[in-house]
Amino acid sequence: MRLKNDEYTLLKRIHWELVSSGKKELATQLLNILNRFEVARERTREHNRLNAQADREAGYRWNSAQRPKNSKYYSAESED
Repeated sequence: MRLKNDEYTLLKRIHWELVSSGKKELATQLLNILNRFEVARERTREHNRLNAQADREAGYRWNSAQRPKNSKYYSAESED
């Protein structure tokens, strides 16, 4: 499930309003959905972090980070 940060914040506010208005049953169901989302989000973040770390250790260079042949910022010694 994908949510933007604003949508996630809105759902948390809706949950709080449900709790405040005494609709505990709906609030509990929404909280369960939000908790599942949070667990999945943290699992995905950890997986992405470990993949990026493994790529860096393996010396992988992203194409978007290619260095130009003639640059005043990079010396010729730093090229692979």
